[in-house]
Amino acid sequence: MKPFDQIRNSQTEGEPQLKFERLEGCPQCHESDLSTIVGRQSISGCTAHRCYWFAGLNPFSTPFADVEADQRKNWAALGLETFHQVQPWYLGQTATA
Repeated sequence: MKPFDQIRNSQTEGEPQLKFERLEGCPQCHESDLSTIVGRQSISGCTAHRCYWFAGLNPFSTPFADVEADQRKNWAALGLETFHQVQPWYLGQTATA
């Protein structure tokens, strides 16, 4: 066994594994499987239901022209032009089916 695995195994053995609870997601399935940035806005989305939503401002991104081309390329590569914008589901809300 490699040293990395020994350290990892000794630190996690017997400890309960934390389950990540999604705080927001698709209003239909509560999932989110894509994200990108447009300007300073973080965008999340669900490819199964072809929808996206605004996930909040990203203070570490920049809307300047030198990154705009990359942001446009990411938007196009994800196919978001054909998706529709929705209000996301938030933890604690019931499904809207």
